[in-house]
Amino acid sequence: MKEEYRYGSEQRWKYFSKPLTKLVVVLVAATICAALFFEVANEDFTAVVVGTLLSVGLAYVLPLLIIARIHIKRSRDAYFAIDKSKDRYEFRDGSNQIAFGSDQIDKVVKVVSPPTYDNRFDRIGFGYFYYWKVVLKDGSILYLSCMLLDTHEFYGRHHTLEKQGFPVPKPTMLVQ
Repeated sequence: MKEEYRYGSEQRWKYFSKPLTKLVVVLVAATICAALFFEVANEDFTAVVVGTLLSVGLAYVLPLLIIARIHIKRSRDAYFAIDKSKDRYEFRDGSNQIAFGSDQIDKVVKVVSPPTYDNRFDRIGFGYFYYWKVVLKDGSILYLSCMLLDTHEFYGRHHTLEKQGFPVPKPTMLVQ
């Protein structure tokens, strides 16, 4: 049985559009509630809204956009398949292509954010991003974004966890 993984609209909704929509809704609601609660004068309302949008935009929206953009870039043209009956893996992206067996895998690491690693509440709002780092015995390293391989476990291999402040995958490096 062959399982195929590709980037698509489901991953874009889960990792980018849905969190961005939630953030904007919460931001607008919080701004309006704060303005009403603190009795902001009409002439100051615009300054409060602009200040809130700029500060929250820089702290939350900009990092989300950057991280999502890198994950989308790494996943857009990529393909990953697991053939469970043959114990084989296949990976392709714009310039790389490789097929390998589980016996060729040296180690598998799931790189996650600090809140996920420490099992804490995600205050930053984009701590759910992660990627897989698959190190092969020949020295090749595959970096598989959560937007490509959206699974909790890596089939056929035990994985370790690694903490990274901003979990963004590097370009895949194959040894020729």
